[in-house]
Amino acid sequence: MASRVKAILDALLIAERLEATAYATGLESGVLDNLPDHERSYFKAAVSEEYSHAVALERLGARVSYNMFYFPPGTFRSLEKYLDVLLSLEDVGISAYSAAIYQFAGRLRAPRLAFYAARILGIEAEHRVLIRDTKGAVPPNNLCFEVVTSLSVSENAKALTPFLSPDQFCGESTEPRFFPSRERVEQLSGRDYCENPGAVPGLDLH
Repeated sequence: MASRVKAILDALLIAERLEATAYATGLESGVLDNLPDHERSYFKAAVSEEYSHAVALERLGARVSYNMFYFPPGTFRSLEKYLDVLLSLEDVGISAYSAAIYQFAGRLRAPRLAFYAARILGIEAEHRVLIRDTKGAVPPNNLCFEVVTSLSVSENAKALTPFLSPDQFCGESTEPRFFPSRERVEQLSGRDYCENPGAVPGLDLH
């Protein structure tokens, strides 16, 4: 059972590192430069939140070797394409965390991990809505229930496979982009850095 829990945490860690890398690279690339300040703040806060999720999963025992990722060509040159890629990643993350809750709360009998996964899922859902708001979607909060592709975290994570190796998007990809350091995240986030970075506090109830 411990190995199954670790496999779930590892898959979620890959997703969080990938998302943090996508947000950090977007902020550095200039693709967000023409957004109003309040919308840029969405992304500055999000990079610190995704980074914090990754740190939290590591503190729970997750370990993966992936620290660089590849994206569809043009991702960081077109705002529309960038937002579409981000939205697809958040959709995968929401579905994966939903599956994690189902697995932790069910056969794995790990309710505190299920509770912690739910707290992260809530932030991923916020990201989805804020990306849709930036895209001009009306309404940005258009779902009554989140979409869950599979009740298996590993099945959800398969959607991220193309981002792990070069040239998986019709034979092309961007150059490798690296998971950001804490210092880089703090610099990119500035005053929008999240309030409890990396907190796991023993699966705290705060």
